[in-house]
Amino acid sequence: MTNPRINTVLFNEDQLELDTDLLTPAIVLVTDVQAAGRYRGHIGQADGSSKSFSLVVQGPPAEPSVNIDLSTEWTTDPTFNVAASGHVVLSIGHGAGGNTVRIFNDVSLLVDNTKLRKGQLLVLRLLRPGKHLLEDKTGGGTCTLMVQYPTTKPPVATQPVSLTVAKPAGTPNTTITPNNVVLSVAQPVVVTVDDGTHLVSTLQATTNLMAARPVTTDVVR
Repeated sequence: MTNPRINTVLFNEDQLELDTDLLTPAIVLVTDVQAAGRYRGHIGQADGSSKSFSLVVQGPPAEPSVNIDLSTEWTTDPTFNVAASGHVVLSIGHGAGGNTVRIFNDVSLLVDNTKLRKGQLLVLRLLRPGKHLLEDKTGGGTCTLMVQYPTTKPPVATQPVSLTVAKPAGTPNTTITPNNVVLSVAQPVVVTVDDGTHLVSTLQATTNLMAARPVTTDVVR
């Protein structure tokens, strides 16, 4: 039986490689909010249409975080509330995604997934066992992520893996630290980004079970 809470699109072939310029169910964007104010949100959708919402940042008793599902269909523009110094979580709850999002007002740009700012977080899900190359297209930093085939009985490791994109002083180039990670299919990858980070993951090799043991094979393109 299919679990209705799981977005099965996550397991589709077109979800195996990620590009943070287009949000999918495998990419969650988290941003902090500091100053109180009212913001306008604009969501671009894969079919070329768009929709809007409002975000109000205020003092107590507002909640310290708000989750905005960009895939939700609404007939009138909703208003979301969050406390100043809180967090906004932007996700795709159903469907294949391919969304962009901007949250802004006349004073500042709070969020633009195509223009990320330092300190924002990206949570990535890499569900295909094998070798993934994560690259910052802006500064060239890379990280190799080896997703292990789940050969052991549950529970497998589920704790988040943390990465940081940084730009050393005096250079336009970036680094991703650590730059080599082994993880389970159940571990999310949490990336702290720098200004302008643009992450793309490429599946370089797949791991499959053959003769009761995992075998990794390079992807031929």
